[in-house]
Amino acid sequence: MRSRVFSRFQERWSNVTRVGAQFLGETYDPEKQVTAFEEVVRLLRVPLNSEAASGDHVTYGLRHYVLSAHSNEDDMLVFRLIPTPDQASWKMRSIQVKDTVTGLMKDSGTTFTTNIWVRQITKGFGGDLLKFDRQNLRYICGSAVHEGDTLDGRLVKKVYVEQGVLIAET
Repeated sequence: MRSRVFSRFQERWSNVTRVGAQFLGETYDPEKQVTAFEEVVRLLRVPLNSEAASGDHVTYGLRHYVLSAHSNEDDMLVFRLIPTPDQASWKMRSIQVKDTVTGLMKDSGTTFTTNIWVRQITKGFGGDLLKFDRQNLRYICGSAVHEGDTLDGRLVKKVYVEQGVLIAET
């Protein structure tokens, strides 16, 4: 029986989640068609031993993506590429640390602010029945956002993982 040769993996990808990691991969469109209502599904094939996992933030050229689990085959992993074209200002909430003298939990007072690559999706509008003034946003992230953090000045209320990708709702 002949083994597969992975000469088709010619594109070099950088993994931002795992600092300094790079891997070879191949992108393809399984449907080969563009529809007016849906985004084109692009998949990434990588060898089994590559430095890539679901939820990782990767770059190819100047484009940023988050990897979502798609399928596992005998000799390769297949991920769905979710583009992250937007940048959001991420401010981590201050964490609770244990006071060494009293043994009680206290606020550390330190916060961290940076820009992260996200995909921003409007989920709907919230508020009273007569007044829909607050837009509910969903952010697809490649970073470890937690409840209580702020994204673009909006408080993160809910964080969950869907298909291996972190989603934060405000």
